[in-house]
Amino acid sequence: MSDSSQQSKARVLIVDDCPNNRLLLSVILQKEGFVISECSDGLECLESVDRDAPDIVLLDIMMPHLDGISTLSKLREKFTKDALPVIMITAKNTSEDLAEAFSVGASDFISKPVDRLKLLARLENQIELLGTKKQVELEKHKLQEALSARQHMGDLLPEAVAVLSSGGQIIYMNLEAINRCGNPSPVTESELLCSIWGGKLKDAHDQMKSILSTGDDIPINHEVKTAGNIPEYIQIISRQLVTPDGNLSRLWVWRDLTVQRSLESQTRQQVAMDTVGLFATGVAHNFNNLLGGINGAAEMLRRTLAGNRMAERCLDIIRQSVTQGAALTKKMVVISHERKGNGMASSIPVKYVVDDVISVQSVLLEKEVSLINEIGSNIVFKGIPYNHLVDVFSNVIGNALDALEAGGSVRMYSAQNSRNECILVVEDTGCGIPEDQIDRIFDPFFSTKSIDVENGISMVGNGLGLWNVRNLMKMSGGDIRIETELGRGTKVSLTFPSSVLSSESQREKLSNQLYQ
Repeated sequence: MSDSSQQSKARVLIVDDCPNNRLLLSVILQKEGFVISECSDGLECLESVDRDAPDIVLLDIMMPHLDGISTLSKLREKFTKDALPVIMITAKNTSEDLAEAFSVGASDFISKPVDRLKLLARLENQIELLGTKKQVELEKHKLQEALSARQHMGDLLPEAVAVLSSGGQIIYMNLEAINRCGNPSPVTESELLCSIWGGKLKDAHDQMKSILSTGDDIPINHEVKTAGNIPEYIQIISRQLVTPDGNLSRLWVWRDLTVQRSLESQTRQQVAMDTVGLFATGVAHNFNNLLGGINGAAEMLRRTLAGNRMAERCLDIIRQSVTQGAALTKKMVVISHERKGNGMASSIPVKYVVDDVISVQSVLLEKEVSLINEIGSNIVFKGIPYNHLVDVFSNVIGNALDALEAGGSVRMYSAQNSRNECILVVEDTGCGIPEDQIDRIFDPFFSTKSIDVENGISMVGNGLGLWNVRNLMKMSGGDIRIETELGRGTKVSLTFPSSVLSSESQREKLSNQLYQ
């Protein structure tokens, strides 16, 4: 026992009013390697423990001033049994006396006269118990630190993460998952799957739960596009986890792919734009030569076949087709020309540009509709070529008119923007755009006008209108946004940066007066 490292480090406080008793206990314990300190009464004991608490206390019950029971009671106000073991030394061996000692927090007891072997056995037991408890506390502290670190690491993840027990109870949620669920925080799997992302993913979760109900232990990876004018793309991952003790749990991960999908879409648009640009640069010149040859031949035939009404009608169709082909070629090359710096830019009141477009569109109208231009004459742009603005509004207003029934209306007006940008809106009361076409309306060569069902192509539109508008807006530093509702109409918002406004005074006037 004297070789025990635990005992050699243990500090024992002996509290007894009898000097001989203290001496006897000190001799026994010092021989075994204990570090000894002594007190003659309860008050002195309390002061000593306050200054420097020992590892264990041997406390006599019968003492003057403050007996052992009262001393122990005061010790327990500051120290638990786990923190400071106290062995009572007593000549009282009745069950009532022992019960009283244990009721106020005694760890053990030993009877007088003290038996050396029993004393050492009692001390060894308490010291081993104390060491075990300290080890448990240390492991508990390490575990808490590990859990805290795991929670912190989980909170740093951009994904929402949750782990659920086999019974459907939430074991863990990181900060992103908590924020995505809102208040009150969910407790069960059902509450979690219904509340996260504002409930937008409930149908997807139901589909995944249906697959999981088959009992197959397979990871599920599902991507969802939420409804709305600005859809979100969410990847949902679910897989089973097995803990080291064999218990099952389920991991759920939600990853927001909206920005990634947007970048991918922009990349596809850029590739498409570059492809069309290469096509326009390489083919347009030869195409115009072909059109010129056709036009010249048609003119020769017109002179030869003068007076033949049927032939003249056919020649008119040829000339009209050549004119349309030339216009299409011009649209295809406008982006590449403007990137090289061609085109004249001057200060342009936007209201007059829109009026010019309306005057041309009105001549072509075959139905009674209303065209309302509420854009103020004090909106003046600089640095944007006139033909750019004409192309933008011709395409947008033309599309709006195509969507109208008789009696419908198209309204042009300015809208407020907190970033001091100029937003011009073209809003119609037409048929709206089907949801399955929204993602494609800016694709080159995509059109919804007079579709040939068999061949899947438009017999009227060339599919370059909105594609051209979007690129012209990007070139000016702006953007285009479309909001639509089937059967109720479409709103096209054209956002121009404040830098295109012609002067600081007009910019301030726009900010203070125009956005009403």
